[in-house]
Amino acid sequence: MVQKCNICGKIASYFDANLGEWLCEECYKKNYNKVNLNDYRNKVNSEKYDEEIQNMLNAMENIIDDMMKNKMAKLDKRFNSTKFTNDIEEILKSMPRSDIESIAERLNFAKTYKYNKDKLIHNLISSYKERVLEKIYLFNDNALKAFKYFSKNDGITILNNSDHKYIRFMEYFMSIGILYPAKNEEKKAVLIMPSNVRDLLSDLNDFNFRLKVKNNSKIITLVSGMANVYGVLTINNVVNKLNKFGFDNMEFKEKYDVINSASNY
Repeated sequence: MVQKCNICGKIASYFDANLGEWLCEECYKKNYNKVNLNDYRNKVNSEKYDEEIQNMLNAMENIIDDMMKNKMAKLDKRFNSTKFTNDIEEILKSMPRSDIESIAERLNFAKTYKYNKDKLIHNLISSYKERVLEKIYLFNDNALKAFKYFSKNDGITILNNSDHKYIRFMEYFMSIGILYPAKNEEKKAVLIMPSNVRDLLSDLNDFNFRLKVKNNSKIITLVSGMANVYGVLTINNVVNKLNKFGFDNMEFKEKYDVINSASNY
C-alpha cells in the first residue's frame, strides 16, 4: 500500500506519529527542518503498517464477536423463558422484572424502580396503547412495513422463516414492547406481537398518520445523507440543516425524537 503525503499528495516517506500524518521528503524537510524528530519518525514500512492495521481490525472483529455471542446468549434465554401466548399480561408475568422495567423505561414510564413486578405490569398495561402509539408515530415507512409484517399470522412469526429485511427491526421492537421472543409448541423460536398491539393497526389508517410517516421518512433519509457527507454532526447542526428543507415548522423535540427513534434500527 503506497501512502500519499497529507500535505501535497506526493508519495510519502515519513509518518508523523503525533499528528497521524504521512509526509513526502520535501514536505518533511520544509516543515520539520527546525525540529528533531528522531524519537518518533520512521521511514515508511508498508508491510509493517498493513500488519498493524490488520491486527487492529482482527481485534475489533473479536470484540464484536464476543458482544454478539453475549447478546445471543441473553436472547436465547428470553426465547426459552417467555410464555407462548397472545395475551400481553401473561407474557409480561413470565418475564424477569428487569426486562419489564427496561420496556417501561423505553416507553417513558418514570420511577419504575419504585414498583414491584405486579404493580409495574399493571402500570404498563394501563397505558400501553398510548405509549406504544407514541413510538409508532415516530416510524418511517420501512419501520411501519416491518410493524405490519410482524402483525400477520395472528402476530406469530417463526424466526427461521422470517423475511431478513425486517429482522433488523426485531431488537428495537422488542425493546419497546411490540415484539416478544418465545418458543412455540414445536419448540421453534418465534416472535409474538400481542393482540393489543395488533389492535393498534386500526388507529393507523388516517391521513394525518400517513403524512407523519411520510415526513419522518424524509427526515431520516436527509439525516442519513448528512451523516455520509459530513461524518459527524451535532443534533443542533442536523436540525438547522433540516429547517432548510422545509421542516422549520416542526418543534425541535419532534425532529429529535424521529432521528433518535430511527437510530435504533
